[in-house]
Amino acid sequence: MQTPSLAMSQIFSVDQPQLLSRFLYTNPVCLLTSSKKDNSIILRNIMTISWITLVDNHAHFICSMNKKRFTASLISESSDFILNVPVKGMESVVTSIGGCTGQKVDKWAEIPNVTPSRFGWMDGGDLNEEINWGIDECAAQLRCVVDKIDQESNSGHNLLHCTIKKAFVKEKYWNGKHFAPRDKTVMPYLTFLGSGKFGYVTV
Repeated sequence: MQTPSLAMSQIFSVDQPQLLSRFLYTNPVCLLTSSKKDNSIILRNIMTISWITLVDNHAHFICSMNKKRFTASLISESSDFILNVPVKGMESVVTSIGGCTGQKVDKWAEIPNVTPSRFGWMDGGDLNEEINWGIDECAAQLRCVVDKIDQESNSGHNLLHCTIKKAFVKEKYWNGKHFAPRDKTVMPYLTFLGSGKFGYVTV
């Protein structure tokens, strides 16, 4: 499988915790990509997630995930995932991903307009050897790790305590300090208002 890529001049790399935190200030809806190795096979999945809350300026956040989700089983073993931030025009992709389970559907193969990339849109290498894939069409890709899983909730959800370790963002969404479209010609990225309704983060 070939890797779609962008020229590195079109991508910003961010690793300062205070700046990493800003990717979640606006509470974007995200597409969470995860995987785990099962012998020689890598099991992969994508899920839609919007229950994400930043807790400080050191790139720490909490997210709530249904214990029955296929992704919950992957993350409990790998503790590593990528948050991808979708943009206007991807609403149907977000709802399609959220409307089926990775236990029955290979979302990477079955859902249109979802193109895998190496994390950070990097060139080279065998994409199939990458542990977690990013989504090419998204505005930003955030590599995260799970520090702790709180399974004591009676709501049927795990509470994941996580840290953003690194982010890559397309230059048209980053001015060096803020995660937002840099002008009105750039597609806004998505937030979720509930009941199938999306909001848009713009300038």
